[in-house]
Amino acid sequence: MELALSLVDLQPTTAAERDSNDFEERYRLREERAKDLLKNAQTMLAFEIAYDPNVRQSLRNVYEKASVLSTSPTAKGKHEIDAFHTYHSIKRLQGKPVDRFSTGVQYLEIIRAEREGFITQKIELAEFTKVEMLREMEKLFLSDSTTTAATLWNEVRRNVLDESLKIFLLPALERELRRRLTDEAEDRLIKDISHKLDMMLLVRPYSVRHQNSNNESYRAEEEEEEKRVGVRVLSFVHGGVEAPSMAVVLDGEGEVIQFLKLNYLSERKHMPTVTEENNGEEEQIVGKDRNSDMNRLKSFIIRTSPKVIALAATSMDCKRFMDDFT
Repeated sequence: MELALSLVDLQPTTAAERDSNDFEERYRLREERAKDLLKNAQTMLAFEIAYDPNVRQSLRNVYEKASVLSTSPTAKGKHEIDAFHTYHSIKRLQGKPVDRFSTGVQYLEIIRAEREGFITQKIELAEFTKVEMLREMEKLFLSDSTTTAATLWNEVRRNVLDESLKIFLLPALERELRRRLTDEAEDRLIKDISHKLDMMLLVRPYSVRHQNSNNESYRAEEEEEEKRVGVRVLSFVHGGVEAPSMAVVLDGEGEVIQFLKLNYLSERKHMPTVTEENNGEEEQIVGKDRNSDMNRLKSFIIRTSPKVIALAATSMDCKRFMDDFT
């Protein structure tokens, strides 16, 4: 019995059955090929619509007015950005309209923070704005006919517009907007720097007022030295916990004449370093080194005789130093 069933299964199919199977296979392949062709045609048409200059110009105006920018911190940003960090103000921006970046250089800060791995930025449109865009495009692209064929083709046209907007237009407009925001922010920064530089260049050179006006020989010597080397300026930078303080004397051309390195001047006047083990010895050593550096600085000023002393005021320690020094 099993042998008979096996023989029946092994019997060749009839010509009609073979023709029927071949027809179904050809129909299936033709249908798949037709779907692929239609899909490729939709993509080509969507691409052409997206890169039409008139379409881009119309949607560009809507996109730039309605788009918003949001930022969120990365794992590095969550760990390092605190209330005193440079990027604290841009750590979490939620839906800030892009047109508000038309002034200032905040967008350059966002780009720098993103490159350094602190935040990520995202420019997007509200969903209802995308729907409105599609509706306006459909009014110009869909057929007004109510026939069955027109209805079917309108569905294809809707797919074309949806693909054109979401796959081609919106990403391209976002890239354009990012470039424009960057270029405009850089131009504003360059103009601000140029204006500040112009204002600095418009300031006349410092002129020395000779206090010993009665001593003609002294005035003559001073004026002769000013003509030869210019006005000497002492620039002083107060150090920190790890960095030393530096005093540099410059001539009228900005060239370094002499400099002095002070390793202990940045130490506080009264350091809370007294413990049971040292009995105040460490505080005495710190105070001695600081006083030694203070005397060295005074001697340096007397020896170089600068006409101007410029102190870089970077922290409250600079004010405390001025109070102690003067």
